[in-house]
Amino acid sequence: MNIKTQNYINDQYSIKEFIEGVKIFDGVDKETGNPYCCPEEDVKYIYSKEKVNECNGQILLCRNGFHFSLDLNSARYYKPFFGISEKYPKASILNPVYIVRAYGDIFIHQSYPTNKLVTNKLQLISKICNNDIIEAHISHNCYASKDLESILLKNEYNIINLNNCHNNKLFQIYCDDCVLIIEGDACKSGGKNQTIFSRVTTSFKVVNKSKYTQYVNRISLFDQDQVITPIPRHSTIIFEANKFDRNGN
Repeated sequence: MNIKTQNYINDQYSIKEFIEGVKIFDGVDKETGNPYCCPEEDVKYIYSKEKVNECNGQILLCRNGFHFSLDLNSARYYKPFFGISEKYPKASILNPVYIVRAYGDIFIHQSYPTNKLVTNKLQLISKICNNDIIEAHISHNCYASKDLESILLKNEYNIINLNNCHNNKLFQIYCDDCVLIIEGDACKSGGKNQTIFSRVTTSFKVVNKSKYTQYVNRISLFDQDQVITPIPRHSTIIFEANKFDRNGN
């Protein structure tokens, strides 16, 4: 395997069997169940999960080849963790993220604080679970999720007004029996529709006092399921905790 590394100092070459990294995809193909990317607006490339994906022609960064990063933190700079639900276009979902292995020719562009790689041979090893993606999202303080988490954990009465948060992708974590209130016409980010990401093992109530439909995306800790529930305007929905996911956790 030929590896070329480019940075601001020099070019380096080395030989290895493979490089393992992370790739964020644009979605999951309904017919095959495999992840896909859209390198161009009218182009959809569906990846194989059973065999090594191969690309013809010379690999070029941002032009030709299979792109990936060495870790989640770098990957999120090139593609977001969040996508748009096909069923509910105003709701957010987690994009599929895979651990991958690159073989063959590899070009690495290194620049602080991120890295981007392209290869002509890429194998999908395993899908990263939703919980790990959320934890990475919170640990790097994307949007305001970390602030929301601390509020929920410290709030004495477990009542949170989501209009005080500065983002439209929120994650409710670790706090049972809380009440999430959405008031007014929009949150401070300027969006009219919010998506609350919640573990299926958490119970809570959503009170939608706004003029717009809001959404709750219930994710399993270890499975890949995402179940979106619309919260119609001027309505209240109670979500019960499912203490066991499909793996018995």
